[in-house]
Amino acid sequence: MRISPAFDSIAESPLVQIATVAESIPGSIKLCYGESDMPTPEFICRAAYDAARAGHTFYTNTAGYTELRRAIALKVAELHHVSYEPGEILCTVGASMGIYATIRALVGAGDNAEGSNPQDRDTLAGKVLRIDPATGEPAVGNPFGGSGPSAYVWNYGHRNVQGLAVRPGTDQVYGVEQGTSRDDEVNLLEQGANYGYDPDGAGGSYDESVPMTDLDLPGGAVAAVWSSGESTIATCGGTFLDGDRWGDYDGLLLLGVLKGEGVLALRLADDGHLLEQFRLPELEGTHGRIRTVQLGTDGDLYVTTDNGDDDQLLRVTPNS
Repeated sequence: MRISPAFDSIAESPLVQIATVAESIPGSIKLCYGESDMPTPEFICRAAYDAARAGHTFYTNTAGYTELRRAIALKVAELHHVSYEPGEILCTVGASMGIYATIRALVGAGDNAEGSNPQDRDTLAGKVLRIDPATGEPAVGNPFGGSGPSAYVWNYGHRNVQGLAVRPGTDQVYGVEQGTSRDDEVNLLEQGANYGYDPDGAGGSYDESVPMTDLDLPGGAVAAVWSSGESTIATCGGTFLDGDRWGDYDGLLLLGVLKGEGVLALRLADDGHLLEQFRLPELEGTHGRIRTVQLGTDGDLYVTTDNGDDDQLLRVTPNS
């Protein structure tokens, strides 16, 4: 067998380097490759066999099945008296995948009011970018190659992404976007997808009259999950409520509303389509323009206002 000389230029994996050092330490247990040198317990072998026979042979959610994460949360509470929501737990095939899933960064970039930018993948403007925050380099697995701006692009065809929200227990990422004088939007973001904004007007002008999502673009575009329609309310930051203590509000996607002054709530189906929308009565017209809504690590909702002066950071808790 002949091996290409190019293989000589491949650097040794840092994971292998760490494992080599660890294995040289007397008494160390081999966990560097995600396994020990102890036999797999019989009950795990039986569970794996039963799962395969039941048809559970496809890729799982990157963060793990919601049912499994919920069961782990209950077991941790039972054993250690520590409370975690399923959305705070990751179940991955190894530590490297868990760390990577945790630290990936998504960045929403406005289009700089240049008509060609949203559809031009060789510019960062009008895009959602996916970045390795440890290095600032494009994240591994981004859909468009190259060494320039396209390497950072996760999806494109945007005008002004104001907020990004990950749905707890899933890989779903939603973008909250402001329109011009029409079509504020919420989009379920997918890798490599085009979200249809193309304001490239005559003579290179910026045509704000076009729809935020033009489904007739060559190659098509992804329709919005929610749109304000012909008038706008100036949607801004977004977050999901998560936890049983929120009662009927559990799972809602909340949007900060600037011009419309309040918080818009969207109830979404598992596949992301819109089931219900309503204004949150508890914050309707009480604090003016709402810039940001964000679920805290403590499970409470944090809200910032944007009224020009005397702005506030609000902490919102569910009724006991």
